[in-house]
Amino acid sequence: MSAAFGVDLIEIKKARRFYRSHKDRLNSFFSPREITFIHKNKNPHENLAVLLASKEALFKAAPCFGTGLAAFREHKLMLQKKTPAQSAFKFSVLKNKKYVVVQCVGI
Repeated sequence: MSAAFGVDLIEIKKARRFYRSHKDRLNSFFSPREITFIHKNKNPHENLAVLLASKEALFKAAPCFGTGLAAFREHKLMLQKKTPAQSAFKFSVLKNKKYVVVQCVGI
């Protein structure tokens, strides 16, 4: 039996550009809780990068969750409190000045 594994890397400067371009439309992509998480940082684009990488890593680890924007909106991550889907996965986040890397492993 193989373990579910997904990893994603987001360039922080690209997350900054995305945030600047779409900050007024975040509710098109994210739940209210996810938006609150994004805005908890004085540099919200950094939390946006963590959230984007986390969702992508989860989809890579568990393709059964779907793909595309509909799946992206449907599956909400609560990074302070785990959802039932997240309870089956362990997330590790590494961040430096240039990148956010998230690893998602099925447990």
